[in-house]
Amino acid sequence: MKKTALFLLSVALLITLCACAAEDKPPASVPVDESTENFAISEDVSLSGELRNTEPDDGDTQTPLEIGDIPAPFGNQGGGDGNKYFIQRGVDKFDDVNQFFWDSYAKYYLGYSAIDDEGYTIAVSDELSLPEWYETDKWVDYISYSTGLLTYPNIYSLAAVNNIPMEVVVEAINNYNEYYADLFARNVEQGFLPSDDKYSPLYSDEDIAVILTRNEAEILAHFASPYAIVIGEKVYTPAWLYYHAPEDYEAAGITPEMIERKLPLYNEFTLTDEARTAFEEKLSEFIGQDVRLNSAEGNLS
Repeated sequence: MKKTALFLLSVALLITLCACAAEDKPPASVPVDESTENFAISEDVSLSGELRNTEPDDGDTQTPLEIGDIPAPFGNQGGGDGNKYFIQRGVDKFDDVNQFFWDSYAKYYLGYSAIDDEGYTIAVSDELSLPEWYETDKWVDYISYSTGLLTYPNIYSLAAVNNIPMEVVVEAINNYNEYYADLFARNVEQGFLPSDDKYSPLYSDEDIAVILTRNEAEILAHFASPYAIVIGEKVYTPAWLYYHAPEDYEAAGITPEMIERKLPLYNEFTLTDEARTAFEEKLSEFIGQDVRLNSAEGNLS
């Protein structure tokens, strides 16, 4: 775990926040596997064989699909930050478990803080009860192909799988908002930020109210990535669509209209030519019209 000074990283985040962009970036000292930080599906993901659904009978988790000849979407290039939305199911502030959440979870579950006296995050993930999707070295596969709220790391699931009350999640949210409100005020006072800038909390009262419902369908609908399709308690990312067949779309309850609404967003992904063609063919078959991604003439013809 790289130890990076929390204060300096916080200032960088605040500069983004005051620009009214409300970026969902947590401080960098988050205990996650560094191999997943770029959220890119690379050539070295060892998946082979025919495409098949391997979801267990309980429907709660899903092991990685075996891929056949489907090309890696980004090849070896990985792409930029925007490509993370190809597989990301929730918005950043929901999927990024920052040190405020680890600290609150550790205090409740382990009885001690996850932040040391110097402000660095202590890795406590080994002490928590974490399911296979967190521990696996193929973590990126699980978040690409599974569809449930509790089948990948987010601020809700890591509390739920450890029977940590949602009030503890709200405590972490309040600690996060209060810390950055105070830091914002101090930076304005010291002249690092314009005096007329207004602080806008990353987590809203509505966010808190939705989490406290403990209703998975409502939570998914509220925090889902705009690139994903939500149906009840399932969320389907562009990666899920890419690696599944049109008949799987229909079986999941996805309609052509749902995908059509997402096509302008899919233009943002820097897919390889081979991957883009494969994705276009699959989407075209399902929608019943020719789909062209990154086309100046529009997405449908």
